[in-house]
Amino acid sequence: MSSLTRSQAFLVAMAGLLPFQTKSDIEAGNAQFTDADQYLRIAVTGGAGIVELIDSTTEKKVGTTNWDKNKLPSGVNIALERIRAGWASSDFSYGETNPAAVVYTNKIGNIPAALLNADLVITQEDKPVVELPMQRLFSAADSNKPVGLEDAYVLESLRLIKEDSAVGIQIKFPKGLTLSGANYFFELHLIGTKTGKR
Repeated sequence: MSSLTRSQAFLVAMAGLLPFQTKSDIEAGNAQFTDADQYLRIAVTGGAGIVELIDSTTEKKVGTTNWDKNKLPSGVNIALERIRAGWASSDFSYGETNPAAVVYTNKIGNIPAALLNADLVITQEDKPVVELPMQRLFSAADSNKPVGLEDAYVLESLRLIKEDSAVGIQIKFPKGLTLSGANYFFELHLIGTKTGKR
């Protein structure tokens, strides 16, 4: 019986789709599997229409994002298993604009309809990887477990995010709705298992 987790077995099965060196490393046992949490936090005040969350100018910065540009580095491939969203707001009189300086919550609570009824779209090389109603990514109740264990959306079908391939992450807001009236922030965690060198 295999001792691989669901995500690890998925990466082994997908090895043929990965670059030659990574495929060889996996087959030779020279790759290791580790936990993945690819995250971003961004101000979305005034968000409407389609908002791009990462692009080729995105800079890796602790507390804000661990994306470097909009690609995973060579040798890093993620079996995406869970997705968690969070949001925060601060009144304009408070004036906070730094996405790393606010506390996020996953609880539906008072999330503005413009965000709650939006869609999340993740693409790779302009092909859809995930398309979900944003509401699926929030929780109706508080959890006493670590973030991401009980309050993340679990994908029935794992998705592969490959190294060195352009990733797009978008919020598609409902027509005619805008995030206004406060400073709004959004966070997204892509959780699963990733490959890396031993």
